[in-house]
Amino acid sequence: VQEPPEPDAVRWQDLDDTFVQRVKQQTITVLLTLICVGGGGAIIAAARRRSAAVAAITIIILNSLTPIVVKQIVKFESHPDAGSMQTSLYVKMTILRWFNTAIITTIITPFTNTLTNGPDYLLQSIYAIFFAELVKTPILQVTDYMSNLKRHFFGPRIFDRRFRAEQFAGGYWTLAERMTDMTKVMFLTFYYAIVFPASFFFASGTLLLHYWTDKFCILRCWQRAPLIGTNLAKFSRFY
Repeated sequence: VQEPPEPDAVRWQDLDDTFVQRVKQQTITVLLTLICVGGGGAIIAAARRRSAAVAAITIIILNSLTPIVVKQIVKFESHPDAGSMQTSLYVKMTILRWFNTAIITTIITPFTNTLTNGPDYLLQSIYAIFFAELVKTPILQVTDYMSNLKRHFFGPRIFDRRFRAEQFAGGYWTLAERMTDMTKVMFLTFYYAIVFPASFFFASGTLLLHYWTDKFCILRCWQRAPLIGTNLAKFSRFY
């Protein structure tokens, strides 16, 4: 006996799929996620050869594209409820974002360049990543350019009443995406805390901005998300 999901969180069309089918689907999606990890690492390594700033911008772009790519991958999976789907999104986005943000920088930086101060060394790369994370959130979320385009450009030009109303519903968001955005900053902070103690100050400022921009967007900009229960929160807290 277990607590049932919220009525609007049940994925009725996926309830007939067997356990074996779900395992096969998730095996394929995990392989696709690992391919994305390798591809993202290669792109960041190529950008790092140009400069630390270019690598930081590349990491921000990849992290922004991660939810879009992962959502398409998870569409191949079947889940009994929205909480299970959000957990799958969370795991895959966490793997991609943690690797792109923190781990790949260590791999592509020679060990002798770890504590050296300069534009082509590890400390400058960490600083560039933190600064980009600090600036990205208020610019992309508060401006909400896609929702504004839908409201002011696409919406008035659609004659069908139902489709026109969808353009004014606000931006779509997922709890998994917001939680991985937060844990990504925390992982980056603790991963490089010894060699870059200032990361705690950058992280506190970044997380403070995340809190207020998320609160503003949830209350004022984004559309209402379905009730998904506590599965994702418990999974994130446990791991």
